[in-house]
Amino acid sequence: MPEDFFRQGKLEMATEAFQAGPQVMLWGDCLANRIAVVALLLLMLIELADFLRTVPKIWDCVQMWRANIGLEHSISTARSRNNAAITVALGWILVADRYGIYPAAWIDSLAYGWSAAALLGVVIAYLLLRRIALLLCAPKRMHGDDLQALHKAMFTYFIPSGLIMMLTAGAMSVAGCRDALVCMVLQYELLVFWLFAIIRTAQILSSKQSILATILYLCGLEFLPAGAVVATAVLL
Repeated sequence: MPEDFFRQGKLEMATEAFQAGPQVMLWGDCLANRIAVVALLLLMLIELADFLRTVPKIWDCVQMWRANIGLEHSISTARSRNNAAITVALGWILVADRYGIYPAAWIDSLAYGWSAAALLGVVIAYLLLRRIALLLCAPKRMHGDDLQALHKAMFTYFIPSGLIMMLTAGAMSVAGCRDALVCMVLQYELLVFWLFAIIRTAQILSSKQSILATILYLCGLEFLPAGAVVATAVLL
């Protein structure tokens, strides 16, 4: 009989409700990151006019190393450069945190939403190391504007570099590039900027120091602080 076929059956569906896996929180889902982005945009609007007045001086520094000394001679221009560097640095930190430019395991182990603050602490620690190194290893033949140019040249060249990196991240994100590819490109851009800034710093040093003294000062002023930051990313 046909009804005999329906006396037995096998239940294939689960007897319990489906349990969804843990939801992956994206960088943009963090409220702190959203607030930081909005604050950065407001800060950039406030500093825009001042920044535009400083752009020609920064471009002169890119073309000629001696322009760094002239920039430090103008107190108002140096102040505008400092404000622009701080603004760009905040934007750079958000981009670096978003794409994991600083691949330290200890940052990944932090609670959700604290990685950008930790990266800010790393940047501040790097600047403090450079400042301490300058105080301990300040060249004896360099004073005034020359010494300030030696210390602040890295900040000057960071401004166009940080802007380029932020534009690169935005363009590649719109193009749909993978985060890993964006991170790699940004790391290479950061390396090129750092090498360029080192060359300009060496030129400022060599104008007052011998070649051997220039190399020794670069080791103390630039290589050791940067090496310490890289070591924390690799070892911690």
